[in-house]
Amino acid sequence: MAGETGFGTGLLLGGVIGVLAGFLLAPKPGEETRAQVVEKTAGLRQRAEEATAGARERVREVVDEGKVVVGRMMPGREAAGAEEPSTDNRDSSPA
Repeated sequence: MAGETGFGTGLLLGGVIGVLAGFLLAPKPGEETRAQVVEKTAGLRQRAEEATAGARERVREVVDEGKVVVGRMMPGREAAGAEEPSTDNRDSSPA
């Protein structure tokens, strides 16, 4: 399955690169070509920002759920993730 996902991603990326190369190599003035590229890619940026915002929200939800689970598993500890100081000094090496 992972190979299929990589192939699909590569195919999509190759298509985008091909379209951009076609725009840049077309016999039009540079200013007109740049304007066309900006116009065509404007929606991509907005969709990427929306996808990023959605991913951040999902990560926050998962982290919050994890805090609740930790709070249930360790009722003596706060669910905020604050850990007690370790008394094990093996990892603390002098600088």
